[in-house]
Amino acid sequence: MLRPAFLLALAFAATGCDDQNLEGDLVGTRWALQSAMLPPGDTTAISPSSVLFTSDTAVEIESCNACSGAIGRFSNELDFSGLACTEIACPGQLDLGPRLGEADRVVFSLSDDGLLLIADRDSTLSTFRFEAK
Repeated sequence: MLRPAFLLALAFAATGCDDQNLEGDLVGTRWALQSAMLPPGDTTAISPSSVLFTSDTAVEIESCNACSGAIGRFSNELDFSGLACTEIACPGQLDLGPRLGEADRVVFSLSDDGLLLIADRDSTLSTFRFEAK
């Protein structure tokens, strides 16, 4: 069985991650969630969600709940732990902000195909693909 850390590294290599920054096309663009790969057994319904990087250090997330706050950046990793979110009950729906905020690691890749966020929480991966809105 392949270990999650190996799969995470393989996924990052496949997306062509290099030392990207948030400046340029990423900041100021609203990114709409197009698809998600959730852990096996996760039956959460994908609900309309979007991410807007308002600067190199701040983000707004619209999902079942709205979130905003500071983000940290370390090479290709983003730290969403500084998010503040509304707390509306979202039974069975994807709530993107807490998924990213509670992740141990979130790696990003920006390409012609859009924005890819890969979140690792307790060695369990979730992958979110976004397109510019």
